[in-house]
Amino acid sequence: MRACRMGIWVVPRIGVLPFVPLWTDGFYCAVQTYGKRSTTIWRRNFMNNCIINGKIYHLEHNVRDDSAARTAFFALAQKIFNLNFAPWFSGGYWGARYLPYTLFDGKNAVSNVSVNLMDTIFEGRARRYIQIGTVMTDPAYRKRGLCRFLMELVLQQWRGQCDAIYLFANDNARGFYPKFGFSAAEEWMHRRTIVRRETQVRRLDMDDSADLALFLRLYAEGNPYSAFPMLDNRDLLMFYCAQSLKRQVFFIEDCGAAAVAEPMDGELLCYDVYGKTKRPLNDILSALLPPGLHTAALGFTPADGEADDIRPYHADDTTLFILGENLPAKHRLIFPLLSHT
Repeated sequence: MRACRMGIWVVPRIGVLPFVPLWTDGFYCAVQTYGKRSTTIWRRNFMNNCIINGKIYHLEHNVRDDSAARTAFFALAQKIFNLNFAPWFSGGYWGARYLPYTLFDGKNAVSNVSVNLMDTIFEGRARRYIQIGTVMTDPAYRKRGLCRFLMELVLQQWRGQCDAIYLFANDNARGFYPKFGFSAAEEWMHRRTIVRRETQVRRLDMDDSADLALFLRLYAEGNPYSAFPMLDNRDLLMFYCAQSLKRQVFFIEDCGAAAVAEPMDGELLCYDVYGKTKRPLNDILSALLPPGLHTAALGFTPADGEADDIRPYHADDTTLFILGENLPAKHRLIFPLLSHT
């Protein structure tokens, strides 16, 4: 960012021609793009109000702790993605690693870009990633530059503080992110042929306090089989396991481990495994395998690299974009599925 005066900021466009400061009076900044006739004027005062293309918006960085702002943010997410954040928040899972940047028009949230702080270790080196998610604009406010404004703000703030920034885009937005320097990337999924074994596997009840405590304790012990784990990721994990995957959480008693898994497309999809077990991964997969199935697909990258099949992974209506180091392409990795936003 480039400071004008008195805490006023000009955010340059990324990947296109830069802005030229025209004037500032201490509270307003006028900027113009080289070669353009149009002028964009915006204001950021101590109340985080700004003018974007002639209209005043309020920029909010802390919707979590403001009841009215949080409710408006929830409403926008429900409207755009049919996402219900309320149970996740009321369960106490919205921690300090999910940071929405939200524009308001009056009391209504109209555009948002969220930052997720992601920490991992790969080949012995700690890394900090930023995952961008919940990118959304109310249909009535599209084509006004709101999402671009938020993306530029987020990238300027975080690009120098991490090893890479990545996101999972819907197919209809694939042309948007290359404008900011992102490149499309592939993930790789490992599959193993497994023989089913009979043993005690118990579904954990995510509404039962004892089962939930057991699951979170095992999660805190980590995935001993993962080459590329996302650490301290409880918030995102519970967005899935307290809602859409709450009936797919299991405890494998003879392994002392928990797993999130379900049959899908004729194979077992094992999203993740948790616990300080010393049993081979195949012992867990074989215990989870439903009758009639013979293949397990892994939602994480196995540390031992073993697989009967490794192929690019593409979720429906989803493209991975990365800005910075691209470990998945270089080492045939997958970002753990339960860390995707």
